[in-house]
Amino acid sequence: PTVAVQQAIIRQSNPRSLVGTKTKILAYLGMLYAREGRMVCSMCGTSLDGGLVCTGCGNVEERLESNYFSPNSPSGMCLKCEGRGLHFELVMEALVPDPSLTLHQVLARAGVASSFRHLTKGRLKAYVDTPFSELPEEARQHILYGVQVQSPYPRRSLCLYSRLRYLLSKGQDVDGMMVMKACPRCRGYRVGEAARRVTLGGKHIGQAGCMTIAELQAFLKGLPEHERLSPMGHNLIKEVLQKTHYLLQVGLGHLTPYRQMPTLSGGEIQRIFLTSHLDSKMDSLIYVLDEPTVGLHEIEKGDLLEQIEALKCLGNSVIVVEHDRNTIGRAQHVIDFGPLAGTGGGQIVYEGDYAGLLKCEASLTGQCLSGRRAAPCKAPHEYAPVNAENARLTLHH
Repeated sequence: PTVAVQQAIIRQSNPRSLVGTKTKILAYLGMLYAREGRMVCSMCGTSLDGGLVCTGCGNVEERLESNYFSPNSPSGMCLKCEGRGLHFELVMEALVPDPSLTLHQVLARAGVASSFRHLTKGRLKAYVDTPFSELPEEARQHILYGVQVQSPYPRRSLCLYSRLRYLLSKGQDVDGMMVMKACPRCRGYRVGEAARRVTLGGKHIGQAGCMTIAELQAFLKGLPEHERLSPMGHNLIKEVLQKTHYLLQVGLGHLTPYRQMPTLSGGEIQRIFLTSHLDSKMDSLIYVLDEPTVGLHEIEKGDLLEQIEALKCLGNSVIVVEHDRNTIGRAQHVIDFGPLAGTGGGQIVYEGDYAGLLKCEASLTGQCLSGRRAAPCKAPHEYAPVNAENARLTLHH
């Protein structure tokens, strides 16, 4: 079986897909907190040490199941922000800076007039030229927050809140008409109050989810010194530490478990994919990786190449499309395409080991890597058409 990981096809779009869910770190943390977490009495706030009966008020607590610690579970998510950790608010002063602005002018200022055309030509046609501040309350709420629609399935109708929220989440400028803040109920921790009452090492799972991978690893390593853990708890910590180790090895220690997958670069997503397959210990597969070293520091490249070697040592074949000197140098088998770029290429110029590539007279790549030919520097933002003359500026491997 062959698994191809190309930067063009690995983009993520689901905002609920997090680094912690993709790597299963949050799943293991949820089981750890459910099993080993120190609970607090929901009646009086007393910490329950080693039991479920409150010594202060006699209230008996029940241990939460692991789904209560997941921001994507209806049982665990903060209901106000629906597990996103963020709260969107309309800023009426920016949306309607002048009370005399009509409904049509307000929609035009927000850049959404065309989206609301069916309303302004239909149900709200009579109010198009009415000052927004003088609209009936029902019409104003319809425009701002929508109405409940039952057909074909229950949903909210199109409104300024949903439209501006969508634009803001996509990184578009909405001129301050909507702001995105940490959820006031969960303070950005995504999970509900019940989960936030359970702690390990003084931290609830929401705080652990906001740590960087490097910070989380240090926190979990020190946890046995502060908490009395069962053998199951030690095993769960071991599983998470193995996952954080792989992520650190490929230069992803700056990410947090709560980081949304759609916000990552193609290279970061590809490295997360790589760590998940290393962790699965699968063998007898063919992996095709598209420039996995893009955006990495030279030191980080070395760590990544070690992980690619480890993937190979599990019994897999790894094909890497790369333009990086060190990656080419570590390859067991090199295939160089050329002799030039674009329409001047498309042939296999060389096939064999790295030492043979350096000696190959027909390969521009080999000539440059061996120092027999200087690789010319391309001016920034220079995009010349490909032909036999300028193709020498590009190395293809």
